[in-house]
Amino acid sequence: MEKSRRDLSAHLGSFIGTRVLHDDVPLKPGLEALIVRLTNKGRHEPKPPPLLIELLRRDAVAEADSTAYPFFYRLAYHGVVPYYELGCTLAIESIIALRPVVAHVSSSLDPKEVEPLEFWKLIEVLTQLAAEGLAAVRDTGRTRELSELVAYEAIGLSRIYALARDDNVSEFFVDSEHSPLYLDHAQAGRCESSIVLTERERNSLVTHLDTFSGYTMDFRTPSMKNDMLIAGARLRVSLDLEPVSANRFSLDVRRLNMTSLSLTRLVQLSVLSCEAAGMMVGWLEVGGNITIVGETGTGKTTLLNALDEQVERHVQDALPGALVFFHTGVTNSLLDGRQVS
Repeated sequence: MEKSRRDLSAHLGSFIGTRVLHDDVPLKPGLEALIVRLTNKGRHEPKPPPLLIELLRRDAVAEADSTAYPFFYRLAYHGVVPYYELGCTLAIESIIALRPVVAHVSSSLDPKEVEPLEFWKLIEVLTQLAAEGLAAVRDTGRTRELSELVAYEAIGLSRIYALARDDNVSEFFVDSEHSPLYLDHAQAGRCESSIVLTERERNSLVTHLDTFSGYTMDFRTPSMKNDMLIAGARLRVSLDLEPVSANRFSLDVRRLNMTSLSLTRLVQLSVLSCEAAGMMVGWLEVGGNITIVGETGTGKTTLLNALDEQVERHVQDALPGALVFFHTGVTNSLLDGRQVS
């Protein structure tokens, strides 16, 4: 009690306008309690803010097409247009319990611990801090997944993390600050969504591209491209700000380590017709060259890999000598620059 009184003495003059109390001045119990309340007023820790995952749906888990704890993914159709829905399986009580953990992780990070200064190392350090914080939360379960979720929440990228966890999403786009995200889905093709990135998420993307690319995004350098490893998926993040982007913000995030699609699967997805696929395979079988040209993200490498797989398997069975000629043709096209990467 004496120590508490000494600690308070420096603040008492503002509450009692006559003089500062000293150790030898006894306080009445009621007055002491009042002073303690007054000096502590306004010092309470602010309530942790809501999490980004609270923007996700939690009412359609039973209708999910796929899950990756603690997220679920669903395709819905508005007429003939596919809509992509992203949700969270955590109960609101669990989310509220995570809020202080996220706040603690955000405030506890020591930049000196991020060595080397790489994005994966930042996530590793934050995940370790999150695991320590979750140890004090009862009934969390699945600590590894939740620790990683907390790490991405702490840096404002938890919904990007959720998209990276869905293997069906090959690429997603944002055209402006306030327009919803749309994406390419392995089963449904181009999908719309109601996901709109918050200002915090947009700023976080800019900050981390700045930090881990070695460049600063500004009016002189309004475009940046960098690879980020998120949840085991290597994502190529391309970001444009004004004046390059007329809408001040445009984003293209492409998954680089997608599972190869076969030529048969591309036909099933209506990416190309059966006739076109047959013509290309036939042309390559007789030693012809094919030049694949297109903008970034249009599927040049996907088509090349599908043709390589199809022709290699067919030629090995029927015409072994053509395989070398086929590879020579493709290699020459790549070397002389006619196949745009």
